[in-house]
Amino acid sequence: MAAIKLNSSRQRSGAAGILLLALLAILVVVFRPWDAGSAQHVPIGAAAALQLVHEARVCGSPATDQYANVQESCLLASPVARWWREARAELGPAALTASMRVHIERRADYDGMAVRWGIGHTQPSVEACAHACLTHEPVPQSGHLDELPCNAFVWCAAEGGCWEPDIHKHSFGDCWLKFTEGPAAPEVNMRGELSQRQRSQHPDAPTEVQWHAGAVLPRGVELRNGSWSPRYEW
Repeated sequence: MAAIKLNSSRQRSGAAGILLLALLAILVVVFRPWDAGSAQHVPIGAAAALQLVHEARVCGSPATDQYANVQESCLLASPVARWWREARAELGPAALTASMRVHIERRADYDGMAVRWGIGHTQPSVEACAHACLTHEPVPQSGHLDELPCNAFVWCAAEGGCWEPDIHKHSFGDCWLKFTEGPAAPEVNMRGELSQRQRSQHPDAPTEVQWHAGAVLPRGVELRNGSWSPRYEW
């Protein structure tokens, strides 16, 4: 299935977002795509629906206005959040975790909303950070972002600390657990070598990204290249 290019840098109109959300809800009900994680032979429709659910973005980009107006209710009702809740209810927590696969991209930073603050939450390796994301337990029925699962993570790999275009000090081992719409097509804050524009705008920035990032996806769902997040322009 070709990569689905949704507009992840601008907030979709309310009507278009509602229409897409309704369409994806129908796909979830009809194809029961959580079954694709453990089935030996997955129907083509279910596999395509599972990929679509994990690429969809209907709530816009949280970093558009520097996270000032995050739509929590929209994220809680988003296709991937609904998929996770229904798959967890159908399979049970242990079986759902076993059906997921960790993807790691070194020298990259993925955007998302923190479900576990990274400063002070240290892990010895990116693999350990990935495992922390995989096994993260949300707060049930809180009505807030901590009700969401972890499906993306970033880990500080530099012994002297990692650079970010923000006011925080990021130390070696900091492990940020995040929820994002479209984890199979992540919004990327940084990747590989920083651009000349970024280094010119931030003289203290390193040449190369100091973070490792990744996503937690059902088996059979491909991790796409994604797109730049608004944070890329900070």
